Order: sequence, then C-alpha cells, then structure tokens
Amino acid sequence: TIPIAELARLQPSADWKPYTDATGLTDLRSNVKGATLTLPFTGSQIGLYGVARPDGGFGEIQIKDRAGKVVLSSVIETYCLYPEASLKFLSPKLPPGDYTLTVTVLGEHFFWQAKRAAYGSTGDYVSVQKVLMVETSPPPALPKNPILPDFHADPSARVFNGKLYLYPTHDLPDMKHWDEVDWHVFATDDLTKWEDHGVRFSLADLTWANKEAWAPDCIERNGKYYFYFPAGGHIGVAISDSPTGPFKDALGQPLVKSNDAGIHYMIDPNVFIDDDGQAYLYVGGARQLGVVKLKPDMITRDGPIQLLDMPKFYEGVWVHKRNGLYYASYPTRESQKTQANVMVYSMAKSPLGPWEYKGELLDNHSPNVHGSITEFKGQWYLFYHVGVPGKRERQTCMEPLFYNEDGTIQPLKMSSPRN
Repeated sequence: TIPIAELARLQPSADWKPYTDATGLTDLRSNVKGATLTLPFTGSQIGLYGVARPDGGFGEIQIKDRAGKVVLSSVIETYCLYPEASLKFLSPKLPPGDYTLTVTVLGEHFFWQAKRAAYGSTGDYVSVQKVLMVETSPPPALPKNPILPDFHADPSARVFNGKLYLYPTHDLPDMKHWDEVDWHVFATDDLTKWEDHGVRFSLADLTWANKEAWAPDCIERNGKYYFYFPAGGHIGVAISDSPTGPFKDALGQPLVKSNDAGIHYMIDPNVFIDDDGQAYLYVGGARQLGVVKLKPDMITRDGPIQLLDMPKFYEGVWVHKRNGLYYASYPTRESQKTQANVMVYSMAKSPLGPWEYKGELLDNHSPNVHGSITEFKGQWYLFYHVGVPGKRERQTCMEPLFYNEDGTIQPLKMSSPRN
C-alpha cells in the first residue's frame, strides 16, 4: 500500500475541519450530520484510516463509478468503551477505472444516545487521517485485434506454466465449405508477441476421419497434454508431452461418436477439471449439449453422456470456474435467424447445473462467434473470433473481462473495428 499523506487531495465540505494533535498528526474531522468528504481516484482498491472520538462517530462510505452508480456502500459504526477507536476501511478489488469515494457523517450511533449520560461523552465525530491507495498492476491495455496472423477461429485459451496457449480452428482462404484440415498452436508470455508453433495435429494423423477439423480444446494432467477435437462428426482425443505438441491420436477411434445420447452434431468439445479432480467433457451443438465424466487417464469415459438444459444454447460451450461459481459461455441463435453472432452465459453451483441464464457477453457482428474465458497474470480475458473478410475466413481477437461484486460478468464490446 502507498499512503497518500497530502490531505489536500480530499475534497471536504465546509463542515470538515483540519486538526493537528500533539504528535503532529493531522486529520480532517466533522461532527455535523450530512457533512461529506469526497476523493476522486483511479485504481482498483482504496482504503481509509481514521478514528471515531470519543466513541460515537457514525458515518457511511460510498464508492461510485464514473456514471454515478453506487458500486459499494459501507456503514462506519465504531462504538466501544475506550476513548479512541480505530476506523479502518478497505474496499474490495474493483475493475480498473475512475471512481469517487464519499464519506458522509450520519450522526451519533443509537447505542450512545442511551449511554451518553453514563459515559459523559459530548464530542462525537468522524475523523479521517489517511487515505491508502492499493496499487495493483496497471489496467490491461486494449488489444490490437486481430491478435493472430492469417485465419484462425474458435480459440481455446489455456495457461500452462506461466504462458498462455491458444488452440484454434485453422480456416483456409477462400473456403467454400467448412473444409479445415489441421490445427496450429500459438503461445505468448505477454499477450502481445505470439509464437506460431505451426501445424501440431491434422486429419492426416487420423485413420477414422478425413474432414471437419473444427474447434478443439486442450488441458494438462499429470504432465501430459490432452487435445480434444471434432472430426468427421465425432470427438477424438490426442496426447503430447508438450502443450505445443505434436499430438498423437490416443485411441485410434473416436472417444465420443455422433448421435451418442441423441446428439446429432457431435462438435465443440470443452474439457474442464474441477477442484476435486473430476474431469468433465462437454460436447454438442445445434441446441443439443451433453457432458460426460472422464476417468483420471483423460481418455476413458466414466459413465454415459448426460444431456444438459442450457438456456439459449446453440453451440460452442466453454465452462470455467471462479470463486466457487461455474460459468458456461456459448453462442446463441434465435430460431428465426441464420447467424449465431451473440455470445451469452449462464451460471451454476455445480458443473452439471442447473444453469441460470445471465445475459449477453458480446456481439461480434459476424456470422458466428465462438470463444473461451481464462485468467492470465491476474486479469480475465475473453478470446473469440470475427468473420473477416468473408463468411468462412475468421480472425482471433481478445478483450479484457471484468466481474461484478455478485459474480456476474460485465457485458463487453469489441475494442476495435474489424479490419
């Protein structure tokens, strides 16, 4: 923390008075009901240190964002049986941005209205001595979209050993159909410089499928990296000792076949390992979504596919967990529309649901959208694609993502126009 000693930064109303005690400590204090003290600040956290003397100070702290919306409200109510009580306050971490902190004197606490005669207290007030700004890393820079060269889509973002890796679909120029044939792997240390490790797996590595090398996912367990991919209407799994591959088909056959559990479009695998070690594989599209548990070897199913009731789901689910809550993000498509360009999300208290719809995340203004959410170096990001310049030529983009205090996600807008 960095103490801000100059009280001149504070903006008090006329009812606050400076006071310097015998030790030279200066504070601002007021015992006038309704007196306010404001401080504009930019950052993610703020703290106050002060006292309520002799014992009756009672006030309120509010933090408002740039639009004037109250994002935090806390009552100061310090009352005890000794002459001086410390008043300390530290806000929770807020999304980087511009805020205003206001301290308002509300008056004497009701407890002391009954006890004043017994203790002889006559001078209740609120005192602010010091402001503490808790400096964190600077706000994330807006990305220069698109972040990858050529045409790549459906990015699955994973963090392994301090680096971020992207596992996308590799679109080919001038495709007439969705005729992708291989998968690249990209890696970065700083989200600015991306290393293309080239083709790390392809349809040529399979004996059971020869088309539709679409949206993959990858995860690490026990030093091995498991690459889940759709091909030929089925879901397969490949293994490598490195997050960048090359990967080798683990089974020589699909892990999940088309029409299993009645899911016709067996696409868009997403793998998730919960805190208890249980792994889940989510699969499906065209408004059909299923999940199956995996055994610790990550290539063997542990039970049947369970169908999920995911509100407004169309395809491309991505599941992540934060602060004990589960999030499923995915494209939606209204029945009368031909595009699935809006990404939405639902939340649950279990990886199996039930799932509660929460709203829209992003509109990419393209024929379709597909993406992933992950945390990297203390900041959460959404990775997604946009369709440029044609329907089947897509490019990968990213945006910083922020959560509200109740765990919901703040809607996003693309940070820059499509090229």
